[in-house]
Amino acid sequence: AIGSLAQSGATADEILGGAAKSTILLANATGGDFGQAGTIATDVMALFGIEAEGMIDAVDGITGVTNTSKFDMEDYALALSQAGGVAALSGVSFDDFNAVIAGTSPAFASGSDAGTSFKGFLTALNPTTAEAKQLMQELGWVTEDGTNAFYDANGSLKDMDQVAGILNGTFDDMTEQTKTFYLEQIFGRDSMRTAGEMARFTAEDFQALLDTMSNTSSMDMAAT
Repeated sequence: AIGSLAQSGATADEILGGAAKSTILLANATGGDFGQAGTIATDVMALFGIEAEGMIDAVDGITGVTNTSKFDMEDYALALSQAGGVAALSGVSFDDFNAVIAGTSPAFASGSDAGTSFKGFLTALNPTTAEAKQLMQELGWVTEDGTNAFYDANGSLKDMDQVAGILNGTFDDMTEQTKTFYLEQIFGRDSMRTAGEMARFTAEDFQALLDTMSNTSSMDMAAT
């Protein structure tokens, strides 16, 4: 485990300051191997700015994904490699990232598939084509002055419970044909799966998922 952390770029202080302990805990709680757990730990620390001493909480979050979804550690590692960078750059919190991967997992065959779709979903929230912008205006997501419902007044992406709430409020009473049209045209065939799964959640539903995952104890799972 220590060798994997060092190879992935963790410093000696980080390894001895909690990263090694967290790596062992992650492997024991999920049934994964130490090498893979070390790679995930260093990636999470680097992408989401988590300090070594705070990795126990991060391990609880990762264990929450494997405990509440069909994804295992291999799937999680692939999802993180595909979408972790874009999610972090977009301002998605680590907890929100985990909840999206867990909550949308029924639509995907693998973590890689889920991560790729989530990555495209995030970039599509800020339309780059005239057609996408026009369709988002029709749905009331984008105004003429460029205000975007998915971003706050400071231009920061809103939390994922708010994003889910907007999607759910828009599509809840829409026919499946119309819903499919907008999802495909705005997000594309791949990323519309993440959008469609997120639209199943109200803001309260997504917050409940976050609460459930936050109550996951990796210590308890490891003990079992």
